[in-house]
Amino acid sequence: MKRRSNSLDVRAIVSAERLLSGVIARARRNARPTPIAPVRRTQLRKHELTAKEVREHVARLVCLSRAICDLSLPVKLAGRMLHSVDLADLTDQIEGHVQAVYGLLDGYKAAHPEIIEALEKGGETIPLVIEIELASAGKELAKLRKIGHGAVLDIGTEYLPLD
Repeated sequence: MKRRSNSLDVRAIVSAERLLSGVIARARRNARPTPIAPVRRTQLRKHELTAKEVREHVARLVCLSRAICDLSLPVKLAGRMLHSVDLADLTDQIEGHVQAVYGLLDGYKAAHPEIIEALEKGGETIPLVIEIELASAGKELAKLRKIGHGAVLDIGTEYLPLD
């Protein structure tokens, strides 16, 4: 009896995923392409930020970081949630954004090594963590160039489409 219930649950999940994918596909077909822009538009700053503005920007960064973490599983499972026709578009868009964020952070770190050095002199372990995580992200992004050129990646069957 329990086995039949699990089978029905899987069918319901597959049905819901297909419905969601159909809704997304229709929305994309009907939507006009728009450039991706930040939620808040601000002019380029020509002055130092006030303490209040710094706190606001740091709070925004914390929220953005949490949002990125919360999107991890939906991104990993997009292969299961979307029709294959939508998958390539989503992959290209996400890759572009991730490459941009990585480039921004890695470039800033390279352009301002004194910041990392000051943190290291203060005895903090954060610089080491930053180095490790940026290196790890760089390795994952390098794997992208190998996909489709004979590279075999063990991604696990839990990420593959159900149908």
